[in-house]
Amino acid sequence: RRLFVKRINIENVIKIQNNIVILFEEFVDDDLVKD
Repeated sequence: RRLFVKRINIENVIKIQNNIVILFEEFVDDDLVKD
């Protein structure tokens, strides 16, 4: 069970990192459009 939980946590961390990257890219795109 512990290994399974660790695996889920790692997947969640990766998903969160991907979401942050997407948000950052959208933020940069918005700035470029404003200019």
